[in-house]
Amino acid sequence: MSGIVFPPGCYCSSAVHRRVFAGVSAGLLAGVLAYCQDGNPVETPAPPRIPDAAAMEAYLLTRPEEDLIRWADPQRGGPLSLRILRSGSGQLEVEKTTNAAADRRILLFESISFLEFHWTAMERELHRTPSPQSIPALRVLWNARSATLGIPGSNAGETGLALVRALRLSTVPAALDEAEKLAVFLGAEGGPPAIAKTAREERETIAFVRLLRNGTPEEVEKRAWEVTETAMDENEDLMLLATARLAEIQFARLKEIEEQNPRWEEDEEVKPDRDRAYHLSLDLALYPSLFHGTRGQEAASGLWRAARLYQYTKETDLRKQVLEDLVALYPDSPEAREARPILVSLAKPMQAEEAAAPPEEKPDAPTEDKPTPPPPPKRYNLFTE
Repeated sequence: MSGIVFPPGCYCSSAVHRRVFAGVSAGLLAGVLAYCQDGNPVETPAPPRIPDAAAMEAYLLTRPEEDLIRWADPQRGGPLSLRILRSGSGQLEVEKTTNAAADRRILLFESISFLEFHWTAMERELHRTPSPQSIPALRVLWNARSATLGIPGSNAGETGLALVRALRLSTVPAALDEAEKLAVFLGAEGGPPAIAKTAREERETIAFVRLLRNGTPEEVEKRAWEVTETAMDENEDLMLLATARLAEIQFARLKEIEEQNPRWEEDEEVKPDRDRAYHLSLDLALYPSLFHGTRGQEAASGLWRAARLYQYTKETDLRKQVLEDLVALYPDSPEAREARPILVSLAKPMQAEEAAAPPEEKPDAPTEDKPTPPPPPKRYNLFTE
């Protein structure tokens, strides 16, 4: 550790493009995206295994010495890479290997002007895709780092937000209360502005989750429509929850209209309501994959909803197209695993039709002395049929 000075007082793919589905509104079509790289579909590596609390406690003692601090007093040296073990009571416990031996010290917050925790691949995955299974590991990280929230550069707030999301996704009733309490803490005045803003959005999302669990169907639908009008650009999680619920509501409404009106196609009063429910259900189901394609879980669920709708309306070709996109874009999703055998079964009738079709007649090959003239140029007019 030559040249490092601790302050005084220290102790101790071919491109895969989304298809344009029939019935999707023009606004949704504008958001169609493709995710590819070097001409091939992007493949996501398998995420690291989620550790339990005991494993994460042990991991904190062996992480790479790549956390970064800067001294408040520049005379004490430049940026320093080390391993931050834990924080609390205005001090950090850190470790740095020197001469093959671990040197453990205590640093006072007042001696540090900047701090950043380095995230390993496993930590990045915990933050990127928080889940109820990751709550114990995230809680260990948060408890070890939360005291640094006020130090410039500290990314402990992002760990707190990941824990809030993981708790929100849990079905344990007490977890939602813990998530709200932590979101209130992170959103308090005086904290990092970006963290505080996201924490306030999380409180809105938590309130909607409570409504989903305890509210009446009328209250849920009213609030969901309000969300679609106000939260599209502000709160991605809330928007995805609201559109998913509305897609299910509209699908149920579609089925109810058709069951109560078997001849709806001939009824001028019923048909507009039926068609509106159909297109709303489809647009809302496709919203995640069109506007938030990197949100794999929500996007795959939305495509699966669209496939269910096409199955109900007996639009087999469109159902097949949706399932093909689901398998191609989100191959590791549970929905993709269910879609694969369905695609196999859908392919069999098509193969039988192709085998039964009469062979196409091939035109006579042109002779050398009478070459076939080229066809006349086609004329296109985009404004007429």
